[in-house]
Amino acid sequence: MSAEQIQHQLRNLVLLYKSLNQLAQKKTEIIKKGDADALNTLMLDEQKHLKGLQACEKQLLDEAKGFLQLKEFPGEHPSLNDCISHSSSHEKEILLNLKNELQEQVDKLKQQNGLNQQLLEQSLQFVNMSLDLLMPSIDSFNYDHPGGAQDLAEEKRSIFDSKA
Repeated sequence: MSAEQIQHQLRNLVLLYKSLNQLAQKKTEIIKKGDADALNTLMLDEQKHLKGLQACEKQLLDEAKGFLQLKEFPGEHPSLNDCISHSSSHEKEILLNLKNELQEQVDKLKQQNGLNQQLLEQSLQFVNMSLDLLMPSIDSFNYDHPGGAQDLAEEKRSIFDSKA
């Protein structure tokens, strides 16, 4: 058995990560616009991509186990590096290129998600600041008089004297 199935799964992973990168860039624009409905829709699409990634990664692990069993690999949890080290020189080159491309896509996604997280935090800070300006705490605009307890009794007296 050659490493063709592993190569196929790696290509699928690269495509999925490229698609996730495109979604992350769209998310940046949506966050900048402040469109919550579009953000929710995009996040649902991201969830579908993540399920696809999980399935593809599981398939890749199964393919790697099958490939390395033929090579009499003793470990239970094979890695991509294990597959690369047990493959032929031509397959090694292809697998290394796919690994590098996959790593590049993952790094781009991490960077874009970091930017999106910063934008969301800034948006949240802006919302909190706006709420603080609109609804200041009561203590911030009331003044205390030195005889505060005496003043409370006077405040309860109304202009209309009902005892008269």
